[in-house]
Amino acid sequence: MASAPPRDPTGLRPVSHSVTSFFQHQQPSPDLTSAFGGQVPDLNSDEPDGLDETWCLYDGQLIDDELSYALSAFKAGVRIIVVSDSCHSGSVVKTAAMQALHGNLLNVQAVLAARAVGDDSVSFELVDAFSGGVPRVMPQDVMSRVYLANKDFYDEIGSREELSEAKNHVAASVILLSGCQDYQLSMDGPFNGAFTGALKVVWNGGKYADGYDKFIGNIRKSLNNPTQSPGIFRIGARDTAFDAQQPFLV
Repeated sequence: MASAPPRDPTGLRPVSHSVTSFFQHQQPSPDLTSAFGGQVPDLNSDEPDGLDETWCLYDGQLIDDELSYALSAFKAGVRIIVVSDSCHSGSVVKTAAMQALHGNLLNVQAVLAARAVGDDSVSFELVDAFSGGVPRVMPQDVMSRVYLANKDFYDEIGSREELSEAKNHVAASVILLSGCQDYQLSMDGPFNGAFTGALKVVWNGGKYADGYDKFIGNIRKSLNNPTQSPGIFRIGARDTAFDAQQPFLV
């Protein structure tokens, strides 16, 4: 992310283009995955904390307003599921929570990096004391460095007038399954994120038959972590039949 991420001739980036392409052609779009979350300054004043949440993708960060704008292209009656197993770290509360729960993660990463290149003078004492899981969040120093290096790019996106009210113009029914609450952090796991791992266990290869509210409740119980409580959020038109539908049923 050292340089500004590319744009295609339509002005859309790859993820936004994939969503709108599905809308236009009704063809399955590529799988979209993101491991980490981040934040950039909110330039359209739609966030109470002054920060827009992002997904950290291979070619840059996708701002939440961009996703809302892409979702607004879908017509009423369309049902959309978004599964987000990433953190939206960056606020004072979340940074403080990260340090309280996990110690100084940046120092731990520095120790591991030093030991990896054979610097035996660096003690493992700090690493041994690091007993918590690793949060799926872009470290604060990296978050700041990436934004400042690409400030013009992200500011141009964040100041777009059409994005400011995008979330209020979503006609489709959107359910977001989130790995944690806004004030928490999503932890990583041995193969997937902790939330994704618990989701797969509860879903049981498609055998789970209850609706989405019970689904997220059972995932929360399976995860069994008081510092990470998966949540369910809705955007657009409320669809009670969709709410009660077997998860991921097409």
